[in-house]
Amino acid sequence: MAPKTDHLMSLRAERQLRQVRAFYTAGVLLWATAAAFTGLLLTASLWLRRIQTSTASRPAHHAAPRHVIAPRHANA
Repeated sequence: MAPKTDHLMSLRAERQLRQVRAFYTAGVLLWATAAAFTGLLLTASLWLRRIQTSTASRPAHHAAPRHVIAPRHANA
């Protein structure tokens, strides 16, 4: 009677082991996906920040100055 019980126990243990492996595999895949998505967001954020700072440092293009430039006189 003991060998039959041992066989059933080993089948249960094998089934549990498969379930645990599947659970951990799903966890690893979820972690990898989240890490890749976070890296993508970080890369996009840095790229957008670099674009904003490069366009903000350039002067705006104007056709002509609005104030009249007076001739300068030397001090006596």
